[in-house]
Order: sequence, then C-alpha cells, then structure tokens
Amino acid sequence: MTNVKASASGGGTDNFAIYNLDSSSPVVNNVTAIGSGGANAAGVANNGSSPTMTNLTATGTDGMINVGIGNSHSSSPTMFNVVASASGGTASIGLYHHATASGTVKVDHSVMSGSTNAIYNSAGVSLFVANTKLDGGPVSNTGTIKCIGTYDGNYNALDGTCQ
Repeated sequence: MTNVKASASGGGTDNFAIYNLDSSSPVVNNVTAIGSGGANAAGVANNGSSPTMTNLTATGTDGMINVGIGNSHSSSPTMFNVVASASGGTASIGLYHHATASGTVKVDHSVMSGSTNAIYNSAGVSLFVANTKLDGGPVSNTGTIKCIGTYDGNYNALDGTCQ
C-alpha cells in the first residue's frame, strides 16, 4: 500500500482506517490513516499480522478509546519514520499492544503520542524502540522493552526502559 489516505469514522463499534488481519505482511509506505468516532478508533489495527510500515501517519481520535497503532494476537510490525498519535475519549494511546498481544515490535525514528500513554506494552510482547520521541502520557510496560535514543515531549532523555 503506497501513497494512500485511508479513513474510517462514524458511531459504530470499531473505526479502524487500516485493519491488517490473519498472517498478513503488507508493506505500508507514504500512508495517512485516520480512525475517528465510535467505541474504538485507530489509525492502524494489526491482528496477527506483521506489516512493514514506513512514512506512516496513524491517528485515532474522537472515539471512547483512541489508538494511533494497535497490535494484538502475535503481531510483529516493523516501523520506521512513523507518527502514531491518539487524542480524546477516555483513553488515548499512541502505540498499544493489547493484552492478547505477543510478538516482536520494532520502532525506529518515530513519534508515539497519547495523553494516557505514549506506549502501552503488554506481557508477551518484545518491544524495541530507537531514536524515537515519546510524547504525552508515560510508557506502561509489562512485557519486554529495550529503548535507545528515546526522549520525551520536553526532549529529556529516557532510559533503556523508556522511562
């Protein structure tokens, strides 16, 4: 998927602009994905998939739970130059690994932003973050996390666990 703008909105349950499902491994390049409204809004939702995402802007907004990029069920995305942001609702999380998630996630030269959590990493997920800005809420981690060259919204350096 290259040079695409995708959006999903309305009052339904799930408004996911891009939904990668069941062992898919798409290459996503130069894409803007905006999910808004409903119970759950996400720019990108990965369910058992391993996409390679480059030059992606993923936004979740105006739903009850908003997520820039959400991963579940053995998803292992690789991200480079990605902006994942979320705003509004009862929870806003830039990069979210659902409680049923597992896999290995790699993030490089990106921005993760959400007022509840910049990143929420669940048990079972190995997350590697390099040269990335984590803005908004704190990083919540019960999985495995390794961070290098990460910093917060005030450009303060974060440690090896993104704290």
